[in-house]
Amino acid sequence: MRISFRTKTIVGIAVIEALFLSLLIVNSIKILSSSHEDELEYRANTLTNVFSHAVADAVLSLDLATLYTLVDDLLASDEVLQVEVANRQRTLILKTKENATVTAEQAIQSERPIRVGDSEFGYVRLWLDSTYVEDVVAHAKFQSIRIAVIEILFVSLASIALGAYLTTQLSRLRGEIKKVGEGDLSPTERRFIPNDELGDTLTAFTNLKAALSAAESERAEVLRRVSELAEENLQKELWLKTIINQLVDGVVAFNAKGDIQYANAPAQKLFGYLNEPLAGLNIFTLPWTELQKERIAEFIHRDPSDQVRESLTRHSDEVLYRMDGSSISAILTLSHTSINDESYFILTLHEMVWRKQVDDQLAVSDAIRTGMLESSSSAVIAIDDDGLILEFNPAAERLFGYRRQQVLGQDMAELIMPERLREGHRMGMAHYKKTKEGPILRQVVEVVAHNCEGREFPIELAVAPIETKSGTIFTAVISDISERIKNTERLQQAKEDADDANREKSRFLASMSHEIRTPLNIILGMVDLLQNTPLNDKQRGFTLSAENAGRNLLDMVNDILDLSKIEAGKMEPKLQTINPVQLFEETVQLFNQRCIAKNLALTIETSSELPKAVVTDASFYRQIISNLMANAVNYTNNGSITARLQIKTINGLPHLSAEIEDTGVGLSPEEQKQLFQEFTQVHQAHPKQTKGSGIGLVICRELANLCGGDITLTSEVGKGSTFAFQLPVTLAEISEPAQQPRVEQAHNVLKGARILLVEDSEANRVIANTFLEDAGCIVTEAVDGLDAIEQVKSHHFDAILMDMRMPNMGGVEAAEHIRRNQLAESTPIIALTAHALVEVRDNCLAVGMQDFLTKPIERKLLLRTLNHWLTEPMQNSQAAPAEPVINDENDLLIFDEGAVNQLIEDTSEKAVSHMLNVFFRECDQRLKLILQARQDADSEAMGVSAHALKSSAKTFGAMQLSAVAEKLEAACANADAALQETLVDQLPELMADTKGLMNTMLANWWQPETQEQT
Repeated sequence: MRISFRTKTIVGIAVIEALFLSLLIVNSIKILSSSHEDELEYRANTLTNVFSHAVADAVLSLDLATLYTLVDDLLASDEVLQVEVANRQRTLILKTKENATVTAEQAIQSERPIRVGDSEFGYVRLWLDSTYVEDVVAHAKFQSIRIAVIEILFVSLASIALGAYLTTQLSRLRGEIKKVGEGDLSPTERRFIPNDELGDTLTAFTNLKAALSAAESERAEVLRRVSELAEENLQKELWLKTIINQLVDGVVAFNAKGDIQYANAPAQKLFGYLNEPLAGLNIFTLPWTELQKERIAEFIHRDPSDQVRESLTRHSDEVLYRMDGSSISAILTLSHTSINDESYFILTLHEMVWRKQVDDQLAVSDAIRTGMLESSSSAVIAIDDDGLILEFNPAAERLFGYRRQQVLGQDMAELIMPERLREGHRMGMAHYKKTKEGPILRQVVEVVAHNCEGREFPIELAVAPIETKSGTIFTAVISDISERIKNTERLQQAKEDADDANREKSRFLASMSHEIRTPLNIILGMVDLLQNTPLNDKQRGFTLSAENAGRNLLDMVNDILDLSKIEAGKMEPKLQTINPVQLFEETVQLFNQRCIAKNLALTIETSSELPKAVVTDASFYRQIISNLMANAVNYTNNGSITARLQIKTINGLPHLSAEIEDTGVGLSPEEQKQLFQEFTQVHQAHPKQTKGSGIGLVICRELANLCGGDITLTSEVGKGSTFAFQLPVTLAEISEPAQQPRVEQAHNVLKGARILLVEDSEANRVIANTFLEDAGCIVTEAVDGLDAIEQVKSHHFDAILMDMRMPNMGGVEAAEHIRRNQLAESTPIIALTAHALVEVRDNCLAVGMQDFLTKPIERKLLLRTLNHWLTEPMQNSQAAPAEPVINDENDLLIFDEGAVNQLIEDTSEKAVSHMLNVFFRECDQRLKLILQARQDADSEAMGVSAHALKSSAKTFGAMQLSAVAEKLEAACANADAALQETLVDQLPELMADTKGLMNTMLANWWQPETQEQT
């Protein structure tokens, strides 16, 4: 290992200093140790001598107590380890310090006699701790070593400084020499240089380095310039070679001896030298003919100034041969140049095959164009920018009746365009010449044309301009659309026929519903009355059978009506807040008695993670569960039915997931495929179990789909089936449920209530009368609408039950007359009808009725509805505007509390109060948007806002406001600006009246609570 001069100097000085310090430290420690041992021995003898005099009296008197006291005092000293006191006969005390160990290495022993005068009476022996001396010596050693280390450190620093001073200049010189060796000729830094031999040497080397640096800079500049020139020449050469290689023609350069200096890629290809370069070969070794070789040789050896050379340089349509013997046609050209007084020759070869290929391609393109024109089923006509026909294909001949030769060069507009359109065509052509734009270019338009006989017919036209050097060519593709228009008209007529058939179906369903529900009302009503009379078990069984049969028939009618509404797109989910667990359990429990009757175990399982409140359509939810449960009970004869409900997250959204599992007959795969088809019952092997219309499951799936969910089935023959459905829901906050009146409270409210029953059927009157009188009502009967009007004129009633279809005057007309003539402004009118269609319900509410009950009438529903309207009195209608513009809505209530009360039943007063406040804000926002749309003359935006206002107003019972919004929506669709103005002017006042009535109702809600608090 190589050690530097500086390191050797520093290490040498440090080693010498360390040797001297080591000797000094060792001798100092020996002297210190000997001195402390003598001191300790002297102290031990002195302490022993003093202690012997102190215990003399106690030893003579054998006073052991005093002796122990003195010994303990002595042992309390840090340096005394053990004490022994003895008289002439025996040892009186031998005591060692607690936790002390006495050994020869750790203790120094000192002994003195106990004298009194010249007589000895015993002795005292002490053992003192000698480790004290050792600690002192060790401490001295540590301090000496630390001092030595510090001194060595200072000596090393001094050595480093001295070495640095002695070797700095040598290091500088070595560094500069090393830089020069590495090629670094940068100027030396001008630092302190001593005035001695080393300084002179360093100065001389610095000057040498400066001279070398200047020479190196000059050499680098020369090399840089040479490199730039070489790079420039290389780029030019590459550029030139790239250009020559990109030429279509072959290029071969050779000298006067015929040696080829360069040949581009096309030349290699032309001669067939694909794997061997031509450069280096002789020009005459190529496969020339003898005549061609002679021409080349003659050209080389001629005088450059000889004009005859020109005739030898170019020969058209030469035949050249490739290396493989194949021939090509080419034009050969030779030229001469001189470089540094040396002659060089350039041979250029132009292959004639390109021109032939171009001609062939043109011929193919022309054949394709001709073929396309000949085979096209659409007429194709091409004209120039003057409108003269350039092309007229066979399809155009068939369509217009002209022959191609007749029309070429003729004015297209004069031949096929009706006279009334020609001027516009010519103006369009002139416009295109100026602007290169046209309204029908590159588009498909429908216009009228005529044939050679003058018969007009509709066509579909697409025109595309093509720019050429000689002008613009317009190509038109034309199709006769007469048949398409006829088909469209037939389809439109078929749609209208289908709409008529659908309306007829709706009328038929309404009629059938009425015809079936009317006798059902009597049957179920009579059964209900019978069940409230004394019956034996056999008779009660008969009534239960009759009631079940009637309910099944009613379910079938309801299913058919529901399916009709779904198909017509009139069934839409109505979202509300529900308790999913409570509604699920209540619906399933309705089938408990049927399960008990069939000896089936019914189990309900609900997940603990289910929320307390969700937003969905309660009616759809209940109906799906009910239909699936009915299906399970119907097709299960033994075993069990399990209903499960849990919450799942599907695609990031919460879903209610329910399963109805049974141990029934099960379904085969073939039966499962048919299960969700309309009016299909797959259990043909079990006819006694087949009940219903066969569309219950279809309705369930449709209802689930309307809510964004679906129903699935898992089944196995003989083991049972599991129907599962998932409904997407929105999680909601728990609201206080609306308080339902107890049965006793309902009867107390109805007791003494004066009810007008308007019904033409005596049987229906008997049933309803019995229901009402049993509840304590005072009933007055009327047989038709005219009778009802007379009764209302002469008596006051708390409520009116109004049948719809009656002789002389129907219920709608009677109710409309009562409301228009203000005969019973504050009396609620409740419709009784066998029609279950939405249109009928809307018609009833539109004429001023408050509610709608569908036959057959159920006792509980009838009494609950009457209780509702008697406990929540109807708000008196406000006066209509002085000059009404709407035809029907003034006969409607401004505010129908029934809609709000229904919302309260579904949620709570607190929730509905919040909803109404949201509705008020929406009304203000919609009014602003409508006014802004009127100012902007934007009928579309106005129609959108009117549609939204119509829907929300009707939801909250703002009947007149909803009707006006509906009229406004229609006016926007028909672009009736005058009617729009009139309707928009009505909105602010009508909104104010509506909100005033709603605020009054809100104040009435909280008033009782305020009174209780006060």
